[in-house]
Amino acid sequence: MKKAYLIISILSVIFFSCKKDLGTYDRFELNEIILDTINTLNVQIGDTIRISTEISQTLEASDENLDYAWYWYLGGYALESDTLSKEKDLNFYLPMSTSLGTYTMIYKVTDKKTGLFSKRTFSVIVKAATSEGVLVLSSLDGNAELGILNTLRNYKGSLYFDANNSHPGQNPVCVGLIKTNAVPYLNAVVIFCDDGNGGAITHHMDFKKTYDYKKFFFVPPTVIKPQRYYNGITGLDARYDFIINNNQLHVREYRNAQRTEEKTFFKPQMQPTTINVSPSAIVNGTSLLFYDNTNYKFVMVGVKSLQYLSTAFLPINIGTQNPLTMPFDPNNVGLELINMSPGWKNLGYGIFKDPSTGKLYQLNFSYASLAFASAMSAYYKKEITDAPHIGTAIDYAYSILDPYLYYAKDNILYRYDLAFDKTQPIYNLDTVITNSRIDKLYMRYYAGQTTHSSKLYLGSSEQGKTGKNGSLHVLILDRSGSVEKIDTVYRNVSGKIVSMDYKF
Repeated sequence: MKKAYLIISILSVIFFSCKKDLGTYDRFELNEIILDTINTLNVQIGDTIRISTEISQTLEASDENLDYAWYWYLGGYALESDTLSKEKDLNFYLPMSTSLGTYTMIYKVTDKKTGLFSKRTFSVIVKAATSEGVLVLSSLDGNAELGILNTLRNYKGSLYFDANNSHPGQNPVCVGLIKTNAVPYLNAVVIFCDDGNGGAITHHMDFKKTYDYKKFFFVPPTVIKPQRYYNGITGLDARYDFIINNNQLHVREYRNAQRTEEKTFFKPQMQPTTINVSPSAIVNGTSLLFYDNTNYKFVMVGVKSLQYLSTAFLPINIGTQNPLTMPFDPNNVGLELINMSPGWKNLGYGIFKDPSTGKLYQLNFSYASLAFASAMSAYYKKEITDAPHIGTAIDYAYSILDPYLYYAKDNILYRYDLAFDKTQPIYNLDTVITNSRIDKLYMRYYAGQTTHSSKLYLGSSEQGKTGKNGSLHVLILDRSGSVEKIDTVYRNVSGKIVSMDYKF
């Protein structure tokens, strides 16, 4: 019986395999779209992504039958994506609001006749172009111009103008970062201008203007003449920052719990208003140290109970020290302040002038926790004898790693040895950019860290030229205080550089 079934099965296979296929079929060749490979891209916020593509087709001679789409999403997987373009080639500007990270980008080309498509998937890594780096404020034909040297070592200019289609003001004087962890929505960039209006305050990421300088105050000063911005204390639940306007000090204070808008403006000038407050101050951590250039003495702002500030300047606490035996009396220095800053070993250093004789002196002192009633120690007062032009220098920068003060006059950068009262020229602009002068020095100071003391930023401008005549020199310093090497010169990227600050 099994053999009969087997024979029947074999005959069935033979019969059907021999049966003629009577069906008719039409076969069509389909148009195939062939795309080139696109490699991973590294871009920065503020850049324009430009990708030109080569496309070939197996049947069609023109591209009239094609539709294009460029879209991306952040990360490796997403339910939704953003369409960037429907053109053949991509030309997409990355706005300042773009999130950082690695995006998956897809380029899809569709044949409109058949609905068939080809696509290429690749990564686009968006890095910060303006989120961190050295802010550079310059005078570009009299207008304030803002740029940044970012951590990728690229200089990007016209930040404010590109965001607002206008300049923040004329005759720029100071740029500063408002950085607060307690109330992060207040983070901003200040651009001060000595033009009667004062400048502008911008968003810290996209640089769009948030309000005018005058609106930074409960009651605007009678004379609008901004000079310096200083960050105050971040920590506990308190926050303070300061503006020196027309040699008067204005303070803003708020607590973490007070987040309403009316609590975040600057108060009228601190009492007494009869004194001339130097724009040069030491404001960091727990020290709010200023100088009265009318009565020639140090003054301070103190932190009272519940972290509120004193409503007037306070005398300097000297503890049990006898002012008659101190190298100098902080409450009666008797000298005019030219410049002071944190320096070597995180101590305070200052250049002072005797108003009656014109002699110059170097003062060294402690300043830690002065705002919390710690005593200032006056370490020494030395006459400066070997420092040509230090009293009339265009700018100063202090190293906290080594005992050096750097200052500039015309086209020469000098190193002054604070310990031995010796000066040496260490950088001559004529060897780099002829017919130029030094306009600004900047060395990053952050929470007493010495890691930034080997890098000096120097702004210069070519004389007799307009437009972008400003250059930024990045100098690497060795432990002897000399220029070890010129890291980079960013030539003709700005106007005359007037101020720098670090944005992070």
